[in-house]
Amino acid sequence: MTVKRSDGTIYHQRAQQAWPDDKQFKILSIDGGGIKGILPASILKEIEAELCNGKPISSYFDMFAGTSTGGILAIGLAAKKPARELYEVYTDPQKGGKIFKKPKDPRLAIGTLHDRKPLDEMVKNILGERLFGEAATRVVVPAVNQDGEPSMYKTDHHGDYKRDHSEYMSRIALDTSAAPVFLGGNITGEEVCIDGGLFMNNPIMGAVVDAISCYAIPRSNIQVLSIGCGKNSKEITIKKASGGTFKWLDTLEYVGQLQSHNAIGQAGLLIGRQNIVRLNPELSSDIQMDNFSESEKTLPELGKTTFKRFREDIRHFFEQEVEPWEHHYSSP
Repeated sequence: MTVKRSDGTIYHQRAQQAWPDDKQFKILSIDGGGIKGILPASILKEIEAELCNGKPISSYFDMFAGTSTGGILAIGLAAKKPARELYEVYTDPQKGGKIFKKPKDPRLAIGTLHDRKPLDEMVKNILGERLFGEAATRVVVPAVNQDGEPSMYKTDHHGDYKRDHSEYMSRIALDTSAAPVFLGGNITGEEVCIDGGLFMNNPIMGAVVDAISCYAIPRSNIQVLSIGCGKNSKEITIKKASGGTFKWLDTLEYVGQLQSHNAIGQAGLLIGRQNIVRLNPELSSDIQMDNFSESEKTLPELGKTTFKRFREDIRHFFEQEVEPWEHHYSSP
């Protein structure tokens, strides 16, 4: 009988580890959005250049959370990859551009819309043979496993988290970014995973709930910098509401937007909305998550202007470095 990941679920409150009452717990959370990850990559590049005093971004956060493309970025930062390097990979036509070539018409496509091999190569080149337990900060990353269950990959920052630290970072990054329809599932041996964005495109609640369950932190001490991949107004018109399959080809966009609104609202109720800084600017046009040319043309500059607009609002995240986190089963 196959053992499911959910078979390890505990049915009691997790033992909380000590946390100083006067110490903040800072979280960086990055949404999914395909090649529109150029936007958060651009914002992170500006943050690194202007606010990090020559240190990696991981020096300033107690936890990273990322979904899909945001998961790749979060794990890349946890591997101490410079944000500028990640940005350059995303915007390179021979790297990020090869993942999403000219989109197929989904009404005519046979199989996935894109070949996943360029993504596999890009992620493995970025992360190499690093293990998840080598992360410079705690990391929480969602995926959907082959049993059709939501999964949360977690570094070994709690004694209950015994299994993920020995996985390759690249495998986890590819699991969370395995977008069905666009790229297809990530197959490792007999295991299959698909994109965590199916249930948690904005991973802020995954991070906030994990922090609260693992540490005795006053909830008002949790601070979150949440970065999205840009938003479009998604009104449901009478024509669309009454339409069939072809009117709802952008269902994933609706689902992602609704989940994100809900996640930000719930996290705000738990820790106070004033403790969340959300960077998710309005897009001037409806950019699809696999449109490299439009993303590369539009989003780098939007990232710069978004950073400039919110620079003073996020400066406090970078005033003090965090302490190294405790590994329960791995070596830093």
